[in-house]
Amino acid sequence: MQLKLDFNGKKEIRITFACAEDTKRMLHEVAEKLNRDPSELAREYVIECVTRDRGKLMLLESRGEKLYVDMGK
Repeated sequence: MQLKLDFNGKKEIRITFACAEDTKRMLHEVAEKLNRDPSELAREYVIECVTRDRGKLMLLESRGEKLYVDMGK
Protein backbone atom coordinates (compact mmCIF):
# COMPACT_ATOMS: atom_id res chain seq x y z
CA MET A 1 0.00 0.00 0.00
CA GLN A 2 1.38 3.44 -0.84
CA LEU A 3 0.43 6.54 1.12
CA LYS A 4 0.79 10.16 0.06
CA LEU A 5 1.88 12.28 3.02
CA ASP A 6 1.61 16.06 2.91
CA PHE A 7 3.07 17.91 5.90
CA ASN A 8 1.75 21.48 6.08
CA GLY A 9 1.55 22.00 2.35
CA LYS A 10 5.16 21.10 1.68
CA LYS A 11 6.10 18.92 -1.27
CA GLU A 12 4.40 15.55 -1.00
CA ILE A 13 6.60 12.58 -0.19
CA ARG A 14 5.53 9.06 -1.04
CA ILE A 15 6.22 6.48 1.63
CA THR A 16 5.40 2.80 1.25
CA PHE A 17 4.20 0.87 4.27
CA ALA A 18 4.08 -2.90 4.48
CA CYS A 19 1.26 -4.43 6.46
CA ALA A 20 -0.46 -7.74 6.99
CA GLU A 21 -3.38 -8.58 4.76
CA ASP A 22 -5.84 -8.33 7.69
CA THR A 23 -4.59 -4.82 8.51
CA LYS A 24 -5.05 -3.76 4.91
CA ARG A 25 -8.51 -5.29 4.88
CA MET A 26 -9.51 -3.47 8.09
CA LEU A 27 -8.24 -0.14 6.73
CA HIS A 28 -10.22 -0.58 3.52
CA GLU A 29 -13.32 -1.62 5.48
CA VAL A 30 -13.17 1.47 7.73
CA ALA A 31 -12.42 3.74 4.77
CA GLU A 32 -15.38 2.36 2.85
CA LYS A 33 -17.75 2.87 5.80
CA LEU A 34 -16.48 6.44 6.21
CA ASN A 35 -16.65 7.01 2.44
CA ARG A 36 -12.95 7.92 2.42
CA ASP A 37 -9.92 7.03 0.33
CA PRO A 38 -7.85 4.38 2.19
CA SER A 39 -4.57 6.20 1.52
CA GLU A 40 -5.89 9.50 2.83
CA LEU A 41 -7.31 7.81 5.93
CA ALA A 42 -4.03 6.01 6.60
CA ARG A 43 -2.15 9.29 6.14
CA GLU A 44 -4.35 10.91 8.77
CA TYR A 45 -3.74 7.99 11.15
CA VAL A 46 0.03 8.29 10.68
CA ILE A 47 0.02 12.05 11.22
CA GLU A 48 -2.23 11.72 14.30
CA CYS A 49 0.00 9.07 15.91
CA VAL A 50 3.28 10.81 15.09
CA THR A 51 1.94 14.08 16.49
CA ARG A 52 0.75 12.38 19.68
CA ASP A 53 4.03 10.56 20.24
CA ARG A 54 6.08 13.67 19.45
CA GLY A 55 4.13 15.47 22.15
CA LYS A 56 4.93 12.70 24.63
CA LEU A 57 8.62 12.94 23.78
CA MET A 58 8.63 16.72 24.18
CA LEU A 59 7.00 16.36 27.59
CA LEU A 60 9.60 13.82 28.69
CA GLU A 61 12.44 16.02 27.44
CA SER A 62 11.07 19.00 29.35
CA ARG A 63 11.09 16.90 32.52
CA GLY A 64 14.63 15.71 31.83
CA GLU A 65 13.47 12.11 31.63
CA LYS A 66 14.82 9.40 29.36
CA LEU A 67 13.35 9.41 25.87
CA TYR A 68 12.76 5.67 25.70
CA VAL A 69 9.05 5.01 26.21
CA ASP A 70 6.81 2.16 25.20
CA MET A 71 4.65 4.24 22.84
CA GLY A 72 2.14 1.42 22.52
CA LYS A 73 0.72 2.34 25.92
